[in-house]
Amino acid sequence: MNYFLLSIIGLVTYIAIFYYRYFTRQNPLPGQFLYQLLVMYYNILEMLENLWKDYDQFMAICLKFIWVPRGYNYDSWSYHRRILQKTISSPQFTKETVESTQALFREMEGLWKLIDNIDGDVKKIDFAGWLSQFTFENTLFSLTTLRAHNLINYYNAINPQNKVVVPEGTIPNSHSFIESSKMIFEGAHFFLLTPKILRNSPGISETRDHLLKNKAWTSNNLLKLISERRTQVENSNEKIDSNGLLTRFLTINTDKDINRNIADDKHTEKISDDDIKATIADLLLGGTFTTASMLSAIVYYLGHNPKEQKRMVQELDDVLGSDRDSNITLDQVNKLEYTDTVFKEATRLFPNIPVNIRANAEPSEIAGYRFLANTQFMIDIEAIHRSPDYWNDPDTFNPDRWTNNPDPKQFNNYYQFGGGVRSVPKGLLLLAVSSKKDPFNCSTGTLAITGVRVCPGKKMALAEVKTIVALLYRNYDIELVDKVSPLNYKYDVIKIVQELEIKIKPRN
Repeated sequence: MNYFLLSIIGLVTYIAIFYYRYFTRQNPLPGQFLYQLLVMYYNILEMLENLWKDYDQFMAICLKFIWVPRGYNYDSWSYHRRILQKTISSPQFTKETVESTQALFREMEGLWKLIDNIDGDVKKIDFAGWLSQFTFENTLFSLTTLRAHNLINYYNAINPQNKVVVPEGTIPNSHSFIESSKMIFEGAHFFLLTPKILRNSPGISETRDHLLKNKAWTSNNLLKLISERRTQVENSNEKIDSNGLLTRFLTINTDKDINRNIADDKHTEKISDDDIKATIADLLLGGTFTTASMLSAIVYYLGHNPKEQKRMVQELDDVLGSDRDSNITLDQVNKLEYTDTVFKEATRLFPNIPVNIRANAEPSEIAGYRFLANTQFMIDIEAIHRSPDYWNDPDTFNPDRWTNNPDPKQFNNYYQFGGGVRSVPKGLLLLAVSSKKDPFNCSTGTLAITGVRVCPGKKMALAEVKTIVALLYRNYDIELVDKVSPLNYKYDVIKIVQELEIKIKPRN
């Protein structure tokens, strides 16, 4: 009984102090005070949309959490990032991405031909399902030169009566990586929004353990791949001349180092397998579902806008020529200007990361409110992309907005790949999360966000997406199976399209 009374007294005291600090906070903005529990069991994007309607331009939502990576070392991370950036942003890497995308697309086409027709030469496929396998396979190969043969595994799963033999040399457990990767995002969502006391409670702790077990499985399998490749590199008597990211990480600051221009005086040690794993995992996760969902959004919006689709197909014919079996070059991909505007417009309407978090580097005053440095701000990118303050007819799919004397402010309010140092315009929906010293500083307005980096995989993603779009629409007539329902996606930190059924028919 004494323990029970002490628990009740402690809980009441905590709540009293908590609400006292809340109601006496420095910045009493309009808005709602929400616990993570409400957010966890509610569609957070729908919640933000409803709050946007209620509070128009800005509001406060205090979510009581602070997330700081454990063991974070900025110098090491920055060093690894420079290696990453130099590798995957190079023209050679982009060229190889276009080439590997075409080779893999032909493999996927070969599997499509084995699928039964539904009417004449028309086939029905789940485009989102195929593309998540495709982008994982292509990203893995581009980074490591390893093959997972996920496309064959996916085909065998949906056609168990007509299986295809998986080639030798496939990495172990490759068929499990996709679902495991999806669960990584689910785990990030869960741990970000679920209070620790709930994570440890009966009924929810099982979910916590399952997500942690999945994370450990993914981590261990990536470490195994890296360790095996490290052994191959160290035991090789031949010159290592691969530009692949994994090889570059494994050979940096060794006698096989072919990239000494990246090294610096501060970092002369080999890069650990754990650090390599973190970078590879980051790119695999980011390069799989974001790219697949971007492509699904493009197909979805073109399916609802046949005039724009016809115009894009005409550009493909003009730039790529009449030989539909010819290889597509990087120069040709770069000439697909209208296709590029289609990409921008689809991702404006359907941003993969609809909400992002940034922090102010210095103490700031915004709309009359003061904020300590390192206050975290949640930026509602989807609201920015659809704000009538910055876009004409913001809910309309209009690729021409990017070419017909576009308003310069459009480019400052398009956040698909992040951006450089910029100011977030006043009046946009910015949700201040919390500051270590003052957890109730919540506001919005014009905020100078420093250190907002462009996504390092931007060039790779653009090359892959435009190449797949070119191959798909050059060779097939595409039609949506369901022209009424919105895109079917799940939000777990990023938007992951779950299914998009289309009909494909070879073009005459």
